[in-house]
Amino acid sequence: MIFNKSKQPDNNKLDFSKNFSRVLKELMEIKEITQSDLVKITHLSKGTVSRMLKDTNYKRKGYLPSPITIMTICVGMKLTPKQSQRLFYAAYPELSFLDEFLEKGFGVIEANEILDDNGLSLLGNIKEE
Repeated sequence: MIFNKSKQPDNNKLDFSKNFSRVLKELMEIKEITQSDLVKITHLSKGTVSRMLKDTNYKRKGYLPSPITIMTICVGMKLTPKQSQRLFYAAYPELSFLDEFLEKGFGVIEANEILDDNGLSLLGNIKEE
């Protein structure tokens, strides 16, 4: 099955190697927002913001924010829709394929083939039969 990657967001510039923390830092630099500013404008705790920027959670793995936390950041930083999309896709790269799956009428198995080819999380609770 061939997947047309030209339909991916940001004109084919989606980079799965950029994690959430890295994209957040880039957007903060563009908006000239400091860590302290981010705490103030989002009303997130200092600890949460620190973990986001250090890309760590309590178990020392990469930081994965909840969708509502990402939305809080997008609203607080007054990001554009494109910038917000970039931040969401950095945390949840699988979302970058959703429009294409829906437009093409893919089922879960077809969608999972594409997600698997891209090293991303699969849909559903697939068990081998």
